[in-house]
Amino acid sequence: MTAYPAYPSHGPASERDVTGDDLQGIDVMSRGGPGNLGGYNGRFPGKSVAQDMWRDNTAKVAQHVRDAVAEVDAAVIFVGGDQEAISYLRDNLSERRMDVPILLVAGGRGGPDAEERLHEAAAEALREFVVQGQEHVAAEYHRKLAHDQAVSGTEPTLPMLSEARVRTLLLGAARDREPQLWGSPTEPILVSSHRTDMDDPESAFRAPASALMLRSAVTSDSGFTELRENGEPSGDSGAILRYASHT
Repeated sequence: MTAYPAYPSHGPASERDVTGDDLQGIDVMSRGGPGNLGGYNGRFPGKSVAQDMWRDNTAKVAQHVRDAVAEVDAAVIFVGGDQEAISYLRDNLSERRMDVPILLVAGGRGGPDAEERLHEAAAEALREFVVQGQEHVAAEYHRKLAHDQAVSGTEPTLPMLSEARVRTLLLGAARDREPQLWGSPTEPILVSSHRTDMDDPESAFRAPASALMLRSAVTSDSGFTELRENGEPSGDSGAILRYASHT
């Protein structure tokens, strides 16, 4: 079990190896549980023992998952393995009202390269999850633009950031020709194209627009997502507001 933070890091925030109880000592004909019916038509006295053991083990795993989710404030859980075991995991997590989505990925069912295949599948699923999230925010952004609940472009976004009115900042990744803006060393929420807008113009400094806009957004606990255009990197910027703009 591996937990990763949302911010860039050199590795996972934590790694756990979880080993549950096994079926040693149970007769081969009594072995059961997810993925292995065994016996005639899957019915035999020991099957319930095996399934109960799977459920107990999954409950232990679920607690470790909850701990890992809390540690990194996880936005999504990727899991591989037996589908019935995963259904037990979903049940255990939903009982505790954990609303983090659980996405099934290929891999994790044994073999010499099982862990590598699981990580590759999780990485691809993460890319798809991020893209879907960006598309969802972009759709909301365009809806709210029509109702003065969002602003488009750098200049209209700057005063919204400085007034802590931005709920979600959207920035394109094509920043080759981005302008320099003014920032304050003492009030990180302030960002403007004019030095005179700073709290102390004499100590104000210039920096790339994206860096100062992100700095301001973080200070006011705003969300952030990449702004794309037809699936490609954009050079634009905008913001979804916490409440409607009347400017």
